[in-house]
Amino acid sequence: KIILLLTVTTFTSASFAQFDIKYGVKAGVNFSRLTGNVTNGASTSNFSAIGFNAGAFAETEVAKDFTVRLEPQYSQIGGKLDINNVPNSKLTLGYLTVPALVRYNTDKVEGLGVFLGAQVGFLLNIQSPGFESTALKNSFKSTDFAGIGGIEYQLPKMGIFFDARYQYGFGNIAKSGNVVNQAASISVGYKFGTKKK
Repeated sequence: KIILLLTVTTFTSASFAQFDIKYGVKAGVNFSRLTGNVTNGASTSNFSAIGFNAGAFAETEVAKDFTVRLEPQYSQIGGKLDINNVPNSKLTLGYLTVPALVRYNTDKVEGLGVFLGAQVGFLLNIQSPGFESTALKNSFKSTDFAGIGGIEYQLPKMGIFFDARYQYGFGNIAKSGNVVNQAASISVGYKFGTKKK
């Protein structure tokens, strides 16, 4: 999986080299939930976990008003589930996520854009009070796929921007049971500028 990720990243970087590229960093807050069950446990609440996201990105305009962005980042999601008959167990899952987004920059409002895309996530760690992390991690799949939609606003003539997005997991992330993740995020970032190739 790591080799595949490096191959995709290398190929994408070679493709980006043909364009003017903007780089930047971003960080924010995730409000997430898990729905479903793990070993016959049931979800108990909505949007019950708060985590953070932080990472970097590279983007380039591929056509008038259309921008493509890759943004590898660390992202925490989670929720509350009944696990092995223990109610309201809080889970926090840490992922290395790689969203690939296409943004449309509207002409109506300067700096405003909407975006859609998908992401792959690689599970790095998982925590839940009262449970052994390694055993708990073995109960979940190592990868996750999700769809993303959101809105972004960049301050005019400045590199600072804000974005709000929603992600919905495409499939089951548990090895035993059926669990889907959902998250809403609010982030702030900074674009360093354009690098000419």
